[in-house]
Amino acid sequence: MHTVIVALAVAFLVANGSAATEAPQIAARVECHEVQECRRLALEAKERGAYETFHDFAWRTIQTGRKNDPDLMYLLARAQSLSNRPTDALVTLRR
Repeated sequence: MHTVIVALAVAFLVANGSAATEAPQIAARVECHEVQECRRLALEAKERGAYETFHDFAWRTIQTGRKNDPDLMYLLARAQSLSNRPTDALVTLRR
């Protein structure tokens, strides 16, 4: 339980601190068909600071991967936090 609280606190701080430094993003069509490809594209978007695209690919990763996979759920929660969706990140972490 303590780990979840710490993770949520970090997620909240990251989400609130990243808004001012986020790079401009171009709306991208999320197109990937295999979980490994979607995950790779999500992480590449995160490295570029394209947090909305990170979220879109992380969501697609959830859709293409195993149901309730803990690693993929954590990836999505990170993307939700960075794209200013802290409440969604909390719900994802609880799942």
